[in-house]
Amino acid sequence: MATGHWLLQRQVIATLALIVIVTTGAVLLFTRHEQGQKQQQPVTQGSPQVVYKAAPEPLPSPVAPRPPPAPRLKTGTNIWTHEKGSGRGTLRVNNGTSYDAAVTLLDEETGMVRRLVYIRAREVTTLNAIAPCRCRLFFALGTDWNALTEEFGQDSSFSMFDELLQFSESETEKGVRWATFSITLHPVREGKAKTTRLSKEEFERQIGKRYTGKASS
Repeated sequence: MATGHWLLQRQVIATLALIVIVTTGAVLLFTRHEQGQKQQQPVTQGSPQVVYKAAPEPLPSPVAPRPPPAPRLKTGTNIWTHEKGSGRGTLRVNNGTSYDAAVTLLDEETGMVRRLVYIRAREVTTLNAIAPCRCRLFFALGTDWNALTEEFGQDSSFSMFDELLQFSESETEKGVRWATFSITLHPVREGKAKTTRLSKEEFERQIGKRYTGKASS
């Protein structure tokens, strides 16, 4: 009886020991599992960094190509000259307009175009060596000069001076006297000369289209 009790006690003790061992093992396994989870968690240090990227600069707007400059002659260019150095008369022409000008000096008696001179906008030129004559002054204003047709292609207008210019020369005891004129193509306050606007057809009829030496009839 005592022996059986002891055996029972030993079995109970053994059973309790096994339970303790099993329980302890479960605790250990659970602990290791928790540690393993902790090791797998990422480790971060400090606050998260925010990276700012500058916005790309806008591309420059495409520049439109500049149109080529309109054809122009130099001020004082003789487009047509009927005479060279045959007189002493002078004519100073001031083009104070915003357009280039082609100035025609037409002999009223012979119908000859004595001079056709180019004057740029807001520039001045002087016609020299003009022989004695009674001349009328015509002028065309415009832009985009066409050297082939000898006329402006854009913004053209046509006018003539009403008063004739008498280029005279005379012998005196002191030498030769000759006439000198100065005109402006733009209106001025003290100006007395009057001009008349013409149509292109009338302008060409009076001075001749191609300045071949005589006005068209």
